[in-house]
Amino acid sequence: MTTGQRFLLDKLFLKVRQKQTHNYQNRQGKINMYPASSRLLRNQNLTRVETRVQAGPISVSLMLVALVALLALLYLNQVTKATSLNYRISTLETKRTELENRTQQLRIDAARLQSIEAAKKSQVAANLVPVTSASYAK
Repeated sequence: MTTGQRFLLDKLFLKVRQKQTHNYQNRQGKINMYPASSRLLRNQNLTRVETRVQAGPISVSLMLVALVALLALLYLNQVTKATSLNYRISTLETKRTELENRTQQLRIDAARLQSIEAAKKSQVAANLVPVTSASYAK
């Protein structure tokens, strides 16, 4: 875009803008350049009251103490929850270990009892002769 074309576009834009703002004058006779903001100025009965909160050094220190106390309570709450969950986890792990040990002992007992019964019922055990006297080598 050349400089001449840019100049013509700016001039055309200015004319259009002047036509848009021609009808938008406020009570003081000033032209409002933005039609959208003139809608806000229609009702002049509305007022805005600006409120300022002022706090002295004692109030600020009390608010700071209250904030620190609140944060401390939140921290203690989280620590308590974590501790109680850790205790529950440790008791469940202990119970699990005991049950695993019990299961292993029962499997050993079952295998031992089955091997004794199997040995008594086997054909080799039936062919064995009881020993009446034992002699040892010197």
